Amino acid sequence: MLGAAGGFGFSKFRFFGRKALLSLMLLTMTFPLGAILIPLFIMEFRIGINDTLLGLILPNIAVNVPFAIFIMQAIYKSIPDELIDSAEIDGCSAFRTWFNIMLPVSKNGLLVVTILTFGSVWGEYPLGMTLASSSRSYPLAVGITFLKEEYWNFGVMSAVILLAIVPPVIVFIFFRKYFQQGIAIGALKG
Repeated sequence: MLGAAGGFGFSKFRFFGRKALLSLMLLTMTFPLGAILIPLFIMEFRIGINDTLLGLILPNIAVNVPFAIFIMQAIYKSIPDELIDSAEIDGCSAFRTWFNIMLPVSKNGLLVVTILTFGSVWGEYPLGMTLASSSRSYPLAVGITFLKEEYWNFGVMSAVILLAIVPPVIVFIFFRKYFQQGIAIGALKG
């Protein structure tokens, strides 16, 4: 939702520094994750949120929201401004215009962003390995690597990996139609 709201703001509102801010946000997406892991760990340690769920959620938000804003901004640009104009004439605020008009129109694009972000977060390994230092806060991808004991137990490992891939497969199957429509809309508009 942060990405959808940000994308709406960047695509439909003109404000000072809009292009510079969008460029800066895109620049942050080019940094390799490995370049910020140690400073991120030090920062979280100093403020006391390392090895917590919040310490894993906030960096994932910071990594994925710029991507979502970038994609949603492109989707909102393809929606005619006349929808916003008619909503303003009817007395809608900017938030209500976004929530009641633009969000339903951009449903397929939002679902594409949701599926891609879910896949990114679900299989995320470097952040979890660096920021979680106890077994109680390991994400699934990191926890699987600690199943190795002195000898590999391939039966347990296979069962856990199978259970780990079930949620992304279910999400994709459930939203497949919308995902395909959203990708097709993005491919046709340009």
